[in-house]
Amino acid sequence: MRYIYLFALPFLFAFVSNANAQCRVGSGPDMGDGIPYCSDLGPQIQQSYSPKWQTKWGAIAIDPMAKTGGIGFAENLNSKKIAEKFAIEQCLATGGSKTCRVEVSYDNQCGVIAWGDKYYTTANAQTVEDASSLALELCDKKTENCKIFYSNCNYAVQIR
Repeated sequence: MRYIYLFALPFLFAFVSNANAQCRVGSGPDMGDGIPYCSDLGPQIQQSYSPKWQTKWGAIAIDPMAKTGGIGFAENLNSKKIAEKFAIEQCLATGGSKTCRVEVSYDNQCGVIAWGDKYYTTANAQTVEDASSLALELCDKKTENCKIFYSNCNYAVQIR
């Protein structure tokens, strides 16, 4: 009996090693007999997957002449133009005037405002921590009591 297994073993490997064959144990004609069953499926098509990403934009608009309000934010929008337009509209809606202007627009990053006693500054960077550090450093050079007033991150989203 041992000789039969040794005799059949090389044939089994030759049968299973066919490059175009797909083998499944126990799915032969008898369905579940435990014997490898291979079928030639011809050349296999390799499909590669390449994700597609949608850039996301944010913007900050401020009216430096407004006594109160006059600030607008745009978050997670699909283009720079749309983000800046939305931020300006928000600036106007919160008490700003024709002096509303986009201070910073950013894609796939974070944007922040640091505000102190007599000055504000905006910054953008890959992380909110980096953007905050930069904005606070710039603000502290011009005034006292600078704090992060606003922060937001917009990162690309996978769409395919």
